[in-house]
Amino acid sequence: MASSIFPLLLNAALQSALLRIYRNVYADILSSARPVDSQLRVYYDALEQTRKAIHELADFCRRSEIDATKHPLYASLELKTEFHDRFEEGRQLVLETITPETIFEVGEKGWIVKSMGWMIRRGSLVEMTDSYGQPAFAHPLILISPAGVRHTLDMPDTRRARAREAYSMITGQPSEADSLGEDPDHLFDLIA
Repeated sequence: MASSIFPLLLNAALQSALLRIYRNVYADILSSARPVDSQLRVYYDALEQTRKAIHELADFCRRSEIDATKHPLYASLELKTEFHDRFEEGRQLVLETITPETIFEVGEKGWIVKSMGWMIRRGSLVEMTDSYGQPAFAHPLILISPAGVRHTLDMPDTRRARAREAYSMITGQPSEADSLGEDPDHLFDLIA
């Protein structure tokens, strides 16, 4: 099965090389042009083709449980962040035990985790309010209990605290010690 990754990796590497060429050719225009500039159509087409190839590769790797980062062609790929985001999004894990760190990763990476009869997943990007009532776009954390009861935790600016709260809901115990650290200060805390 690992050999069937080669055509996808090769296509992604070729599209990435083409994107680098166009990025160099249009370097002067890219720094000052608007994205709708007709001169850049070729560049944006190459960007879209690269993105498509990277997404196809990430989807295949997730389905096949293949680590493409170990392949020599991986180093030549553009849009590696998009590859990793796409690879992690929707990845399903079944775990015997759960930790606040794992729950935090669910919210950050978009995993779907089943543990102790619970399902934990990241919701779709929506507008919500932060702890100061300010609008924010973020992904809620969705918990579905063994009885099928759905809990939605927003808390866009306190995602570490949200992971600890979810852990307490699932286990019935507070999080004693974890390696998450503290949530970053809110902008309003910094200017007060």
